[in-house]
Parts: sequence; C-alpha cells; structure tokens
Amino acid sequence: MVPADVNLGELKKDVELVNAIQKIYTPIKALSKKLNDSAILASSEAYLPSLAIYNAIKADEIRKKSKTNKVRMHKQ
Repeated sequence: MVPADVNLGELKKDVELVNAIQKIYTPIKALSKKLNDSAILASSEAYLPSLAIYNAIKADEIRKKSKTNKVRMHKQ
C-alpha cells in the first residue's frame, strides 16, 4: 500500500531526525522562555528607578532654567 515514490528507509531516517531534534529543541525552548521572562522582569525592575533619575534630572534642568530667567529679568 506504500506509494512507489516513498522511500521507507529515508522516511525512517527523517522521523528519527525529527525525534532527535525535538529532544534537543524542547528543553532549549523552555530555557529560552525562562530567559525571556527574566529579561522582561529585569527590564521592568530597572524602568522605575531609571524614570526617577530621568525625572530628577529633568526637574533640575527646569529649576536651572527658571533661575536663569529670574536672574535675567532681575537685571533688566
């Protein structure tokens, strides 16, 4: 019942290769997911402190500009 153009020996090799690849791929995929989750967590934990630093620098720049403008207005 097997079609004439199907090589059972090659089919067996292909199936064995797929099974071997799956044995390697499955744990690598799980590790990749864990690494991705860790990267996302680390990024989210770094975001708020980074935002706080950015906002502090921005607020300081605004204060400096405001002071400079007051000095200029006072000199006029």
